[in-house]
Amino acid sequence: MTPAPTRTPAQPPVDEALAPLRDYLMATAEQESEQVLTSADQRAENTVQAARAQADLLRAQARDEGERDAQVVRRDQSARARRRARGVVLAAQSTALARLRLAVSERLGQAWDDPPRRAVLLARLTDLAHAELGADCDVVEHPQGGVIAIRDGTRVPFLLGDLADDVIDDLAGALERLWSP
Repeated sequence: MTPAPTRTPAQPPVDEALAPLRDYLMATAEQESEQVLTSADQRAENTVQAARAQADLLRAQARDEGERDAQVVRRDQSARARRRARGVVLAAQSTALARLRLAVSERLGQAWDDPPRRAVLLARLTDLAHAELGADCDVVEHPQGGVIAIRDGTRVPFLLGDLADDVIDDLAGALERLWSP
């Protein structure tokens, strides 16, 4: 074994000699650890701020998207409501038109069944037949009301039901004005 070094009284102890170095290293380590902690705190704060900003942006985007989606839903619901309302209006118009057509057909049927009015209707239908096929066409009464014009194998009916449709068609403009707002 080697003998332990001996100290001489003129030589300062090693601990004392290294004390300034140790103090310097400790101060440097504390300073660096303080800088590392400060930097870590700053990075953590920056990360939290960035996360908050990102969360705010995502919330704003989600809110905007939700508003757009709600607007699309409102627009779709409004369109469906308008279509339903238009369907109701068209159904009411169709019902009114069918009732009017039936009333006109019934009135024409009543006129056909009344001999003096029948004679007037026959004369008018015969005039229509002559205007359509010429004055030399044959005109015969139809059992359901009206006449058939015949010329050279061509047959053209002038029936009360058709006459009712013509009356309704002639009234179309007036009916449209009734249904317009």
